[in-house]
Amino acid sequence: MGRPSRSRRTTCQPRRVRPDDTIGLAPCATGEKSVATDGHLARRAVGRVRKTTISDVASRLSSLEKTITAATIDAAPSAQPSVPGRAFADHEPRPKERQSPKILLHNQNSSQYFDDLFTTRAIEEDQPSLLPRSEDENQVEASDTLLGLMGTPSIPIAADATNTSWQLLTRGAVELWRIFTQNVDPSIKILHIPTAEVLFFEAIREPNAVSKDASVVLGAVYFAATSTLEDHEVQHVLGLDRFTALRHFRSQFQRSLSAANILEHPTLLLLQGLAIYLTASRTHSHGRSSWILNGLALRIAQSIGLHRDGSNLGLRPFEAEVRRRLWWHMLARDNRAAEDHGISSSCWLPPSDTKLPLNIHDEDLHPDMRELPAPQAGWTRMSLHLVNMEITQTVHRLDSLFTSASDSNSKELARRDMMDRLKDRVHTYTSSCSSSIPLHKMTMQLALLMVHKVDLVTRQQLVNMDHPGQRDVMTTEENIVAACRCLEIYMGLWADELLLQYRWWLRSYPQYHVLLYVLWHLYVRPDGPNADRAWENVYRLFEIEESTLREGGSSSNTKCIVLQRLKKNAEAVRGSVSNRNLAPDGASSSTQSDSRGTISVQGGLDDQIGMQSLYEESGFLPISIWNNLLDEMNIPLSEFPGIS
Repeated sequence: MGRPSRSRRTTCQPRRVRPDDTIGLAPCATGEKSVATDGHLARRAVGRVRKTTISDVASRLSSLEKTITAATIDAAPSAQPSVPGRAFADHEPRPKERQSPKILLHNQNSSQYFDDLFTTRAIEEDQPSLLPRSEDENQVEASDTLLGLMGTPSIPIAADATNTSWQLLTRGAVELWRIFTQNVDPSIKILHIPTAEVLFFEAIREPNAVSKDASVVLGAVYFAATSTLEDHEVQHVLGLDRFTALRHFRSQFQRSLSAANILEHPTLLLLQGLAIYLTASRTHSHGRSSWILNGLALRIAQSIGLHRDGSNLGLRPFEAEVRRRLWWHMLARDNRAAEDHGISSSCWLPPSDTKLPLNIHDEDLHPDMRELPAPQAGWTRMSLHLVNMEITQTVHRLDSLFTSASDSNSKELARRDMMDRLKDRVHTYTSSCSSSIPLHKMTMQLALLMVHKVDLVTRQQLVNMDHPGQRDVMTTEENIVAACRCLEIYMGLWADELLLQYRWWLRSYPQYHVLLYVLWHLYVRPDGPNADRAWENVYRLFEIEESTLREGGSSSNTKCIVLQRLKKNAEAVRGSVSNRNLAPDGASSSTQSDSRGTISVQGGLDDQIGMQSLYEESGFLPISIWNNLLDEMNIPLSEFPGIS
């Protein structure tokens, strides 16, 4: 028999709570009862919950009706006009009365975040029955899922299926962990290494007791570490060829993720594993799948409240800081959408007040700390990660500026001011770096590359808005010099033998935006004073792409084919100009094209093959995507014969 409905206007009574390892319910202090609420955090054990009956549902519906009525009566007579949410907060304190109620249902099995007024008030009536279920109950639901996360039919997985394969790695597991901490962790600072190391060695000692969440993280770590190695190194560490090892780890990761049922019962640990895996996957493919899955990961992150700063949810300082790292990493990855796929990275972003993580070493953090330490002024292993986050934040603020109603002069002044402030912030992370230390050098050079690139692209975007379709204002010597500088920094990092262990990261982020602009500039102005410098950079970059394909580092993709065709068109114009200069009397000669840097792809790039057939063979239609990218750079597709 259902419980009688209770009035919403009951007075909050303090309750005694028992300490436990599971985050529980806090006493209400401001009219918001939650598992983790502003400034209040208590705990309680979460037991097995009885199944909800029809009468329970009827009781909750009745309570919800009363809540709606009460909210209507309590509403202020003069409502303030709503302000659209901003993707990034300025980290200024907001008046307490303007904050919406927030609830984070959270235990060791899963988390779920709510901030809707009516939903949070309804949840207050009966939180225990809404807490995530036990792991045993989750497994039944996971086996009923029709489609797995990776788009393949799910296979029912036994309870220990995610654990047994770790026994195969006993010989090389410790070495893979060392490789991960040296090659991967400095580039994507997602895990807190001291605590993750404990989890890792526990899994080595007791492989049959590894939890589903830990299996996902281990699979991602092994896959990412192997992705940074050459074939002979994988043979030495694992006794397997690189392709076989990667295929094994990929399959194991996907099975572990399916068993954990991340879509219905996400946790922070599962999201960390997914983020590591998706980042490493870019080494092998620059297609849309990793970006689409990153969008899915952002939705999952939002469902557990990562878009809300942990300090506002009453979480411990350590957990709040780890959540910040993960949230901003995923936002920075999404920021690559414009370059990889011609899609605005700001087309969807949830309003967020999550602060940037601190510039501190992992050793400065521990789970039991009561308050966070002060950020360091110099370089830390978080510095490169933070530079990427600062770039992401600035890019989205510039996007908002460009869509505002201000005049072009005001926008350019504001853009320059934002760029100056960005350079100042980036300088705080790189000022103490030494170019003799490989990690320091990579941080310095990548920061320089990213800042130059943002300045170049946003300057072009703003000029195009003010002078659409005017070639002369886009093909300036200032622009081509800036573009060449970006490519030269990138290729300098690639050629540095002390940075070989980070080539996987460089391979994951090809410079399509800049290369696309350089090719268009050379097509429009083939005889400019910086043309030879630009061509030298083009050929060197295409050689890098060719070596990547030859080594099996990534799969051939249509973007490479399109860029190859743009290169051939620019070479044809260059040859025509050279012939005219060599034959002033008007005599014609056959156009010669430099063959350096030609990427070989399966099926070739024979001129008899139309671009449309290449698109069809690729399995999707990228022409519309790259048309967006060309439009963004003010490069009409019609400029290139044979492509439109």
